[in-house]
Amino acid sequence: MPDPAASNLDKWLDRASKIAGVLLPVIVAAVGGFYTANKDTNDRLTREAQAQRDEYQQRWDNTQKQYANMTALVPLLTSHDRSAIDTGLDIYTSEANAGQAPLDLRLTIERIKSDQPNHASAAQEALEALRGQMARACQQDPDGLYVEVQNSSDQLKRGKQLSQLLTDSQVIPVQGVQRVDSSPKHTQLRYYFSETNTAQAQRIKVELAKHGFLRIDDQDLSPRYLKKGCLPPGIYELWVGSDTPLSADGSGTG
Repeated sequence: MPDPAASNLDKWLDRASKIAGVLLPVIVAAVGGFYTANKDTNDRLTREAQAQRDEYQQRWDNTQKQYANMTALVPLLTSHDRSAIDTGLDIYTSEANAGQAPLDLRLTIERIKSDQPNHASAAQEALEALRGQMARACQQDPDGLYVEVQNSSDQLKRGKQLSQLLTDSQVIPVQGVQRVDSSPKHTQLRYYFSETNTAQAQRIKVELAKHGFLRIDDQDLSPRYLKKGCLPPGIYELWVGSDTPLSADGSGTG
């Protein structure tokens, strides 16, 4: 006579085996997906960190090179020997074309151009090369307004609605909307302070007031981001405050 306990055990083991056969691939896929996602994130963070280190090293090397160039060029550009001044201007032009001319010598070269006619042509060439260096160093994102919202899909959707409202107003080109992990408490308009930019910021705030933004704090980006010798770009960042998130139609809430 079969043992009932053994028979039930066999059935349980058979059922468990079938369940395991179904669940095991799912578990393996889930674990594999989790590992892949984590690896992709770690790889991305590693690449970003390396890029930041490379950029810092490049800036440091360039600063050191400019300092060395200034040390070598000052005696040439301030010499009473015409050939030495010509040599200094030629070197300065070459270094500016390489992006490594010291900016602090610009006034010296401008004085040579105005006070020493024999060197005016070479000085002008050096100044034009310097302007090219500064233009390359000053490259920024396109001018316009960038909308920064809280890190949620709803706020991103509402930010795009606000973007369309502002685009329709034609006050300023809206370059995009993105989510940020950390928002200021109160809404901020961040830009590079200058007479022209401040006037444009006021026009932006007047338009935003029509869409429910009652308080907007100004913040100057220049101390942190404006490179030496660069003109303030026409870039504006609207950081929507955490206390006043966007409403369903994309308008402000205070």
